[in-house]
Amino acid sequence: MSLYNTISQVLTNSITKLTNSITKLTNSITNSITNSITKLTNGITNSINNGINNGITNSITNSINNGITNSINNGITNSITCTKDTLNFSGQGTLDNRMRNYIKKNNKQCHGFKPFVITIKSKQLSKYINYITDLDEKVKLLNNVQDILFETSKTLYAKFDPHLIYTFQNEINVVFFYNDTGVNMYNGDINKIVTNIVSVVSIEVYKRLSHLNFDLNFHGYFVEFDIDYEVLNYLVWRQMDCKRNIVTLLYRCYNTCNEKNVVEGTLNFSGQGIAVTDMISDLANKTGKDVNQEYMHLLTGNIIKKYLFYKIKNKSDKNIIVRRSVGMESIYFSDNFKTVLKKYIVNKIN
Repeated sequence: MSLYNTISQVLTNSITKLTNSITKLTNSITNSITNSITKLTNGITNSINNGINNGITNSITNSINNGITNSINNGITNSITCTKDTLNFSGQGTLDNRMRNYIKKNNKQCHGFKPFVITIKSKQLSKYINYITDLDEKVKLLNNVQDILFETSKTLYAKFDPHLIYTFQNEINVVFFYNDTGVNMYNGDINKIVTNIVSVVSIEVYKRLSHLNFDLNFHGYFVEFDIDYEVLNYLVWRQMDCKRNIVTLLYRCYNTCNEKNVVEGTLNFSGQGIAVTDMISDLANKTGKDVNQEYMHLLTGNIIKKYLFYKIKNKSDKNIIVRRSVGMESIYFSDNFKTVLKKYIVNKIN
């Protein structure tokens, strides 16, 4: 029994030690595998995160760099697509197209079925007229200026064929009424219409006054009307200014007055000062003339229109020659408004 117990005890201890060793080995293997998996998982996670972050960063950086590079390259390429000798642009977004779009954006077109007026003025011419103080010399100069504006208007008719031209003192009003097709010169380009008319006026007036040796500049502006009859009201308004300005110019030859104080009660000008009717009465007393009759052509301004003239060529066969020519009248636009509108504005030829 003693030997058996001893052997049993030895076996039991050995089995226990073996069991403990196996347990330790199992725990060691388990911990090693767990740690390896954890490290592997962390490694994969870090790799994925770093890859994504770096990928996004690199992608954004590359996109920005490529975008800037491409924009610069494309801009340079587009800007030099024209050759040395010819402007040969092609494709959308080229310099030529962009610049033309800027021009179109700032170039307005007049309406095809609305009347309009181009008004041209010269401050230098007005100052020169104001400089003369002798009544007879001033009237002579005003008549001379009217003749010059009439000759200038003939050229305007030949080049632009308006419906009416109204001139006075230092001002020309070129009136256009729409036609059945709604087509205007220069395809309705307002800038071209104004600049070409102002250019012609400047050349024509200057060559007739160049001997006076003073700078002469003209400026023009465009006025379009939504209602047909308003174009005649515009001319009535300009004729009011004409009468007031001419009377003031003549009155100043005898009196000193402030132009801002000049009013015309009979033409609905408001304010306090010397009425135009009072200045006319004063001029009549000092000159002994009927101012409204003597200077009517100056007070109304020039109404310049194209007319048909008929002439019998041969009395025996009674052949009639029809000719068109530009003529001049002195009327008040406000007299018989409806008739004046049709005759002088709507009708192109009288």
